[in-house]
Amino acid sequence: MSRVHEDEDWDRLYEEYAGNADFNPTTRYRTHLILSLIQNGDLNPGSIRVLDVGCGAGTFARELKEAFPNAEILGIDKSRVGVAHSLRKVPMETFFQQDLLQETTLPEKFEGWATFATCAEVLEHIDDPEVILKRIKLYLSAECRLLVTVPSGPMSQFYRFIGHRRHYAPADLRMLLEKSGYEVIRILRAGFPFFNLYRILLSLRGRSAIEDAASKPGALRFWFTKIVMSVFSALFRLNLTNSPFGWQLVAVARKKLEPAAEIPTPFKKAA
Repeated sequence: MSRVHEDEDWDRLYEEYAGNADFNPTTRYRTHLILSLIQNGDLNPGSIRVLDVGCGAGTFARELKEAFPNAEILGIDKSRVGVAHSLRKVPMETFFQQDLLQETTLPEKFEGWATFATCAEVLEHIDDPEVILKRIKLYLSAECRLLVTVPSGPMSQFYRFIGHRRHYAPADLRMLLEKSGYEVIRILRAGFPFFNLYRILLSLRGRSAIEDAASKPGALRFWFTKIVMSVFSALFRLNLTNSPFGWQLVAVARKKLEPAAEIPTPFKKAA
């Protein structure tokens, strides 16, 4: 299996690995962190409009809708297959395929629409993440909170295979957000100790971890993987939300308000 690159077939990636996404403990843990931040935020939880940047296979969107039934969701992903999975999981919400690294059309009804935006495990895949962070700003309302998660800690063969360009230190993430026109409210270093331990075990398994993630229902490897993931899902409840040693970074930011004449327009307006 070759390394996944930014310009490779992301549809194939979702076809091979979406089956394990729903019980992946790291995905579930990040979802829990983001939902907790929305629930405990300083915005009215009764009027939630969420832009999900890199919505993937729709796992987060489904959990969000279960936690906040009145939430409105707009999901964007580069992958056609990912969008199809999302529509099956949350058919009442809006998902569409869009490559945010390319000049594209912004639907006018979504300009300034979002009260929350999530960008979970996206930026580490991109050589120039500043482009995406700037491009999504037109979707965000003035009071919108942007919730970003990226990995910290060491790289491994598994993460290189799935296309990670880099892992971030808190100072790097803060600098990126500020350069992209955001004010950082806080950055949490979550996941110590069991998220870190899970990452270490993935590194030790190397290519076997890649084969675990691609295993199909019914196979012995699939059930082994599911059991291990279930154990870690339980252990992740004991993770610290913020510590000096956490390898899961979570940033809360808001866009800096700019004079109207200075706001860039990276989108074409829809006709």
